[in-house]
Amino acid sequence: MGWPLFWVGIPTTTTASVVVRSITTGTVTVNCNGSPFTGDADTTVQDGLIEIPITGLSSDTKYPYTVTNPNGDTGTGVLRTFPVSGDVKIAWYSCNNAGDIEHIRIMNEDPHCVICAGDIGYFAGGRSWNIEGQSYPNISLTGGSTNVDDYRRAQAAYRAITYGRKMRENFPFAFVPDDHEWDINNVAWDIFEPGGPYEYDLNIIPAFAEGTTDYMLGNPPNIDSPGDANPFYFRFECGDAELFVLSAAMHGIDDTDIQKMLRDVRVVGGNNISCIGRNAGAIRNQENWLLARLAASTKKYKIVISPKQTLKASYVNGDSWSAYPDEMDRVLQSISDETDTNGDPLPWAVSGGTMFGTGDWHSPGIYRSTAGASVGQTYDHVAVNASPLAGWTQNSGPASEYTIYHYEGVDDAVGIPEYVGIYGVMETTSEKITAKIKNWLGNVVGPPVSVNAGENKLAV
Repeated sequence: MGWPLFWVGIPTTTTASVVVRSITTGTVTVNCNGSPFTGDADTTVQDGLIEIPITGLSSDTKYPYTVTNPNGDTGTGVLRTFPVSGDVKIAWYSCNNAGDIEHIRIMNEDPHCVICAGDIGYFAGGRSWNIEGQSYPNISLTGGSTNVDDYRRAQAAYRAITYGRKMRENFPFAFVPDDHEWDINNVAWDIFEPGGPYEYDLNIIPAFAEGTTDYMLGNPPNIDSPGDANPFYFRFECGDAELFVLSAAMHGIDDTDIQKMLRDVRVVGGNNISCIGRNAGAIRNQENWLLARLAASTKKYKIVISPKQTLKASYVNGDSWSAYPDEMDRVLQSISDETDTNGDPLPWAVSGGTMFGTGDWHSPGIYRSTAGASVGQTYDHVAVNASPLAGWTQNSGPASEYTIYHYEGVDDAVGIPEYVGIYGVMETTSEKITAKIKNWLGNVVGPPVSVNAGENKLAV
């Protein structure tokens, strides 16, 4: 018998879920807390994946569980429910081209949950893998693919890597894709330009969407946006924090949403695609959702995990929000600490305790701004970029008005030990939320930064 592929989804205070991939059709069983929980997997549907709900649990509690597939394959892990209130710890990362010891470090943090903000693996160049006794041929997603199974195989292969797999089997896990999941980052800028040489590559979007959505089981559903309920952006509560996980690669999964599904940095008919996944002329579904839900949140802390950097004035590429000042100001003004003449918060300001965690750009850094990109726009904003989990680290460029700390080395294909295996950790207390960038040795890189409860500015 073999060890099946499975992972823990995002729980609530009394429920959890385990996502299991079966290579044979039949009943999948998860034994947890003295009870069996079952579901019927079909290898012809969603790549044999099935999400098994686990109920009747207590808050903030760890439970061993066992997975058994129809063919007898079995594996074990530990799931954890969220606390109703109180202190929490979350870890996030992106840009993971394999790597094992980094996942061990994240597990040693013992976080309440782990979020991958894109680029779970680099799918260009071709990979060959043996998963659960099944051998898959060398598959290259360079420039994308129109074959749904290519995306499924790539997702399954990267999730099967030893310690990344072990981490997902033992800690609640959520994932949103970025460009390297379909690898349009390595082809011409006019890939989606109508009439251009790569126009046909619009056909890769439905295949990418279906294959990637299959492997986003375990993410909380988006219950706030009727007509746009997809797993590519979502929110959930954990203790004293509410987390908002954004999408930069996708904004919908149906053919009628195709313009909003394009990646943010591409150009389509002369229109820039926005930093949080919408066409310049399209409905701002995700943007409006984020603003509304931040304002409605009753939690002491708001943690926003974005696959893209929010503030960066030097060495800016199209992946940074800095390239989209109107959208950046609209979103970030929503967490303004500005007050009116009576000293009361302005109507758009949320209750405080907001911090952003970002990824994608391979230069760890901490950024803060109180002045908007457009005239007359003001806000206070703290963002911590923790990337990459494994791979090379790039020069951040000269310090900017936003910079608190940034990596100033040169491009390093091997990786200076201090800057290898970068991931982020946020921890809350009754007084503040603190973010740290850590490396593969578990050392803190750069200064920890905090935001006090009830405020959105950097704590001095």
